[in-house]
Amino acid sequence: MASPNEATRVHARDCLHSALLHGAVSAAKATAVSGGLYMAAMHFSPFFRYRFNASARTALVVMPIFYTTWLNVELSMHKCEGRKEGGEGSRRNVGTHCMHVLRSSHAS
Repeated sequence: MASPNEATRVHARDCLHSALLHGAVSAAKATAVSGGLYMAAMHFSPFFRYRFNASARTALVVMPIFYTTWLNVELSMHKCEGRKEGGEGSRRNVGTHCMHVLRSSHAS
């Protein structure tokens, strides 16, 4: 039988892999949408093409990809942590989670 620390480590690794997979999928989807909108704006909008410099256009393409990826990784990790702590539909508030982390870090 695996020790509690080993089970926790395996669960954490599985959560991380799942979160990274969700983040990569959302990044690919956001890239397709953001890139498509960028190409359409460059083709059809003289205002977008001539009024925005390269930095602004790059930010308008990259930031939605970054934020979508970050949000999906965070939501996936939160869902995985909820499953570990109290079942499939468990929802804990942030304060409870922080206290749990602090107690476990002081105990070791």
